[in-house]
Amino acid sequence: MTFPAELYMTANAQTMPPRIPQPSHRHGAPFGPWPFLDLDSEIDLEFLDNPQEPTREQQEHWSKYPQSLYPNWTPAQQRKSGITKIVEHDRQRCTIHRVYLRETREFTLEKDHVVEPDDPDDYWEKLHEEVSSDVRVRALFVDSLSGPVLQMLGTKFDVEPFFFSSSFNWIPARYQEVAGQGDHITLTLTFIRCMQNPTTTPPSPTSSYSPTLPTLNSAEQVIDTHAPLRLSSTNQILLPDILAIHMVRSPGLSTIISYHPPHMHRTTTAHTLQMRLLAARKSVYWKKIFSSTISSDPTFVLLALLWYPLYAFDEALDALYSHICWLEGRVILTTDMTLTQQLHVVRAHLLHYASLLEDFRRSVMFCAQTPNPMLEYASDMETIPDVKDRMRSESQNLLDEIERLEQNQKMQEKRLKNVMDLVGKLT
Repeated sequence: MTFPAELYMTANAQTMPPRIPQPSHRHGAPFGPWPFLDLDSEIDLEFLDNPQEPTREQQEHWSKYPQSLYPNWTPAQQRKSGITKIVEHDRQRCTIHRVYLRETREFTLEKDHVVEPDDPDDYWEKLHEEVSSDVRVRALFVDSLSGPVLQMLGTKFDVEPFFFSSSFNWIPARYQEVAGQGDHITLTLTFIRCMQNPTTTPPSPTSSYSPTLPTLNSAEQVIDTHAPLRLSSTNQILLPDILAIHMVRSPGLSTIISYHPPHMHRTTTAHTLQMRLLAARKSVYWKKIFSSTISSDPTFVLLALLWYPLYAFDEALDALYSHICWLEGRVILTTDMTLTQQLHVVRAHLLHYASLLEDFRRSVMFCAQTPNPMLEYASDMETIPDVKDRMRSESQNLLDEIERLEQNQKMQEKRLKNVMDLVGKLT
């Protein structure tokens, strides 16, 4: 049973995370010749006849991005992609959380950069400050992305606008752009994360919680896989989250830029992912990997970050399994139509999670099959085979875990179908 998506927002709309945008996958292909132009969009003939190549001064000033570096991104395309909305209207305070990985294999927590809306040029100067020569990777986790910060990061690191447009439109993307001895790679993938339902009060550990089927009207039973899924039995929700990373792999110093959506979506914050990356240095296993590979291939830092969505998927499927078990027990006790609606809603989300896991798998394979161009210029050629073998091995570890999650998802889907068949026999 399907209901209009607008009905999803109830009286708790101020605290319940809203649905994420419907991703337009055709706009997530950076190699497409017409970024953010649909078949019925008008072509700017004046621009085609008189292309305005930016001057060197325009290319070097951040306020002219993205057309200063990517003249094919016309104002119309910027508006459609959402870049204009952020550049012209989002002037809030932006915080950049930083982690530096040094040649000594130590992760250091750097002071946050806070970009005030009335003085953005101060951050432009900081971006051009000399970085210590022992820093091999700098990770920038951007919270509350503002227009000036988008333009400054895009100009400083020559970021393809697709990274920003894919990120705040929740469009899955994977691409590489070779640049000299290094390259740029972008990964944008959505995943599912479990959290306590913000619209309810969780039971205390000492309370005698007897889960009973809540009274839900049809307006609350919405099959909308881009909205959070409420698990009434555990007071939790499974909500969409996103990992959006642009990595500049360069000789000497590489840079990771991580985009984080507005807080209203309750997605993973910049500070949270920053802390998770710092925690990686405490792992003996990963510390050894960084010790042997960081000088030749900083991609292992990106690979470590990919474990975050894997953990999130695992926790979400565990919570969903408990909810399905609870629904199984309810089937015997009631034939309420509300229960049938819940079963259909859960199954629709499970099918959607299968596609997200497949996209996750492809993202890991992309990392494994997109070697760092700097390896061709490495001074110590004897270590290159070891680095490549280690990348294949660590990628395969992730792929094995994703396969386990896929099997878990399939098992839950079959179990849910059995419950639905039982409901059909009892009604």
